[in-house]
Formats: sequence, C-alpha cells, structure tokens
Amino acid sequence: DEKPVGRRLTVQEVRKLRGVVAPSTNKGKRDLAILDSMLYLGLRRAEVAHLSLADLAQDGGRWWLILTSKGSKTRRLKVSDVLYKSLSAWLDAAYLRWHDERPAFYSVNKGDVISNTPLTPNDVGRAGQVRESALQAADPGVFCQRQAVLPRPIPSTGRRLRPADGPRG
Repeated sequence: DEKPVGRRLTVQEVRKLRGVVAPSTNKGKRDLAILDSMLYLGLRRAEVAHLSLADLAQDGGRWWLILTSKGSKTRRLKVSDVLYKSLSAWLDAAYLRWHDERPAFYSVNKGDVISNTPLTPNDVGRAGQVRESALQAADPGVFCQRQAVLPRPIPSTGRRLRPADGPRG
C-alpha cells in the first residue's frame, strides 16, 4: 500500500511553469521540451537526460515514447500534441531528427549555441531550479513542485530536508 506523494499540478500552474520559458532562444526551446517531457510524460530528470530519439516511435499516426526506466520496467507513453510541438521545435533548432540514435538533449552555451555535449541528470535538475526561481520571482505565491513535494539536499551535510523543515539558509 503505497500512497502517492504530492499532487497533480493544475492547468493554471502548468501554464505558469511553461510561461517562464522563452521559446525564442535555443536554450528556451530545449528547456520547454524538457519541461514538457516531465509534465506530460512524468519523466524523471535521469530519464530526460538519457532519452534517446530512438526511443520515439510512430504508431497509428501517433508518436509514442518506449522507455525502459527504473526497475527495468518498460513503459509506452503517448506523446501529447503540446510535447510534440515543443520537441519538434527543439529538434529543428538542434538539427536533430526523429529516430536518431543520439541523445535528445544537449547543452546550450551562454551565446545560445548548441554544443555536442549531452545533458546529464544534474544539468536537467539545474535547469529546473533556474526556471522555478524565475517563476517564484515573478509570482511569489505560486506553487513550485520542488518546494512543496521533493526533498532538498543541504550542501554541507547532505541530509535531506522536507518542506516542513523550513527553508534553506
């Protein structure tokens, strides 16, 4: 009997999270595709970082993600229209193609140039933290999943904080 942790985001919260990303830049296109992968497919940051374009398959006019994840479980996840649009924009910007054997996400430097270095799970996590910080600055009362649900490490001790433990100092 495992109880689910956290709650689903409302449509308004999803819109606010997506609204923080500037899809006019290469980094924004990448970050929006990453965010949408997490929101619409429920992917963990390690799954996003290790996502290969070969994991995407078209069947019956729909795109699917076939993913072997934690515990060697294979999942078949439907790619939503919103995710398809943001992922297509990123793939076009990065000159990637559907079905490539390459990783889906690469780093983008400060000059907005896409590198040949694939993202790591820590890179994906840092991008999410930056977006949450921007969202909190724009609307201090908005729900941020990391603050409300996920444990946070303390750099000095490594002990994990729960939201009830209070903010980091």
